[in-house]
Amino acid sequence: MPTREVGRALQAYTQRAMVYRVKGDDDQAFLDFDAAAALGSEVAKAEAAKVNPYAKMCNAMLSEVLKSYRDASGVPPLNGDGGSCSK
Repeated sequence: MPTREVGRALQAYTQRAMVYRVKGDDDQAFLDFDAAAALGSEVAKAEAAKVNPYAKMCNAMLSEVLKSYRDASGVPPLNGDGGSCSK
């Protein structure tokens, strides 16, 4: 694809992904963010990490493990969250 077409596709994927995200359809948003990221969008790359279903699952499991550890050992959380797999 010529550069102008790549730029248009990148912007279109990113914008459509944002619309999906606002509507609560994170699965479709992830697909479009991922497509835009593959074309070079750093914004889409960061957003794809936020809605990635595997990262969400990992974050939930990590939070649960850390909470269990804290509860068992009495260690307070450092920053209020359980950690993150997508950072």
